Amino acid sequence: LFTNWVHLTYNWGFPPEIEIEDWEDFRRAADNYHQVGSPVFAYIQSSNCVFEGSFKSKDWYARDPKGRKVHYYSGRYMVDWTHPEWIQHLKGLIAGAIERGADGIFFDNLWYGQLPSALMGAWVGGAGCYCERCQALYRAETGESIPCKILPERDEVADYIRWRAKRVTATLQTLADEVHRLKPDALISANDYDVTMRNSYLVYGLDVEALAKIQDVVMVENFALPRWD
Repeated sequence: LFTNWVHLTYNWGFPPEIEIEDWEDFRRAADNYHQVGSPVFAYIQSSNCVFEGSFKSKDWYARDPKGRKVHYYSGRYMVDWTHPEWIQHLKGLIAGAIERGADGIFFDNLWYGQLPSALMGAWVGGAGCYCERCQALYRAETGESIPCKILPERDEVADYIRWRAKRVTATLQTLADEVHRLKPDALISANDYDVTMRNSYLVYGLDVEALAKIQDVVMVENFALPRWD
């Protein structure tokens, strides 16, 4: 049995004081796989974190139009993908993973904030992040306010959805640049979630064509049959 690449979890969104012991497990596992000739992708959770320990004091959480944090799963919240401290946190994880033996970095869940839902042919809920910092950023760049209701047929909503997708791409490019600064030959991969089954551009902020230009390996997670018409 030969495996050409192995995905190992380096980070699953826990604060560093909890996860540090897992990082050493990653180092030992990477060494073992290298001994049998298999390079290693380090899995990094990119868009959410566990609301625990030192992460409880952070202000990098995405907000919905009413100012509430946005759930990912129970005990986890979505983060603001444009937040400088969150991006710096991810850069620190990248550096740690490479130092401990990663040959490539895999970024999971490239999602920006709240995810609108389809209901009886309409879209409900906000999209992205409505924190004061994101509101100011969008206003400074466009002169407009982030729309609270996602009605794609409206020009101002379409403009915002395009802006959100560009921010997702820009953040991934920033992270990829950091990977290559530290390890020029490292490979980049990511979870381009469910782009065959739903409108991932609208729901998650994924411009798969733009994102694919950054990735060496494009992975699509979905729950579909192999063929989807």
